Amino acid sequence: VMAKKDRVLNSIEFLSNGRVRKNTRKYRLHVCFSGTMEEVLSDCFPDDPPIPSDVDPSSLEQFVRGRVSWLVDNPGRQQIGSFHPITSGDWMDGAFLSAETEELAAKCVA
Repeated sequence: VMAKKDRVLNSIEFLSNGRVRKNTRKYRLHVCFSGTMEEVLSDCFPDDPPIPSDVDPSSLEQFVRGRVSWLVDNPGRQQIGSFHPITSGDWMDGAFLSAETEELAAKCVA
């Protein structure tokens, strides 16, 4: 099922007016990887063309690409089980879907 949704996502573009058209991108985007653990941890789509340098990196944040890498960010700065972050700033960034991502997800499951 996810492979079919991935093909659809990469074959059409959703326009702001709610219409769709044939995809004109020269690169592919993936909302998730599916497969065995070995496939998911490695690159599920090794033959994808590279993303052009003129593409805004913030527009790619909700997509996955390449090998899985683990975050390494001073694991001792917060105690396990604590819900009170030690660092200041908006630590909830990325914890919730943006309106655009929610809309994309809704169109993908439709």
